[in-house]
Amino acid sequence: MQGSIEMEAATQEERDELLRLIRGQLADRSEPLGQLEGRTWPEFEALYRTRGEVRAIKSEGAVVGYDWIERRERELHLHALFVFPPHRGQGIGSAAIQALEEEFREEADFIELGVEESNEQARSLYERLGFVVEGRMLDLGFLILRKRLGGEQPATLVPLVRGPVRERRWGSAGEARD
Repeated sequence: MQGSIEMEAATQEERDELLRLIRGQLADRSEPLGQLEGRTWPEFEALYRTRGEVRAIKSEGAVVGYDWIERRERELHLHALFVFPPHRGQGIGSAAIQALEEEFREEADFIELGVEESNEQARSLYERLGFVVEGRMLDLGFLILRKRLGGEQPATLVPLVRGPVRERRWGSAGEARD
């Protein structure tokens, strides 16, 4: 399958499932999420429940993954893209990113996301789709990737970010601002 998908608002049950999946992904880390981002798990849950939108990704009527997105002025931040393991490698992640690009092309100048530096599969997907590394969160082991919507992608790397970053915003010209 080359990623024929639909995306729709997640039900509360689906939102809860994505939160459990995020927590499960973080369970393998040597430090809990709260220590890494300066938040406790309940604070992160509150952020998750109040920021952005969670959507179910469906293929042939079945939920095959989720995304969690947030509009930030003229930027779309992809907090999470999760494709269930049995459906990986079938073009669903690519189709989800392309659907976001189409949907938000007129409303956003960039899509931004963070990815674990060690997650080669996800990094490869994002780079293949035109995202470029624009920064690093060294203490978290995360890369910040961005893709310009409409127009040429700049090939610049933002200086390394040291220490935990709770919130980072980008101006319309791509400059970092808090």
